[in-house]
Amino acid sequence: MKSLRFILLLGLFIALASPALAHRINIFALDEGGEVYTESTFAGKRPVKKGVIRVFNVEGTLVYTGQTDEKGICTFPRPEPGALTLEVDAGMGHKNSWALESSDPAVASNEPVLMPNDSAVVPPKTASVGGLSPADWKRMEQVVDTAVAKSLHQAREETRLQDIVGGIGYIVGFFGLFAWIRSRREAV
Repeated sequence: MKSLRFILLLGLFIALASPALAHRINIFALDEGGEVYTESTFAGKRPVKKGVIRVFNVEGTLVYTGQTDEKGICTFPRPEPGALTLEVDAGMGHKNSWALESSDPAVASNEPVLMPNDSAVVPPKTASVGGLSPADWKRMEQVVDTAVAKSLHQAREETRLQDIVGGIGYIVGFFGLFAWIRSRREAV
């Protein structure tokens, strides 16, 4: 009876630890001063080689088509200033997409910018305040957005469901080994 339970639990862990997300592709994109940079990888961080990149505008119109290189990277000039949707397709059901926000170089609004001490500072519309012009404020905002997007991309890449289930399996295995050793000592 104990061996049947063990076999069932082992089968359950093997089933959960298998690569269930085999068709998933990770895509990351950012706009660096009008140049769009994309990186596409399969689960396990292998690059998507020769994957097709399609870019759609807000209306759903195809505005650019490209291909990833041997490292899974594709760069191209931003086709439109508005929000874009980038889609990577490696064939056989391997697809994913990324929403790229609007990149209007002009300061569009006078919304407050939150500073580290949580005090709101309103960027100037025309005059330079503290040595920062409206264009400087916008560039600073883009740099922060890019840094946050890169950090989130790395965090998503580093922790996968398969890794979590595998870790739980190791813990259960160590408890099983400990219980087996303990039962052997009690038997002697």
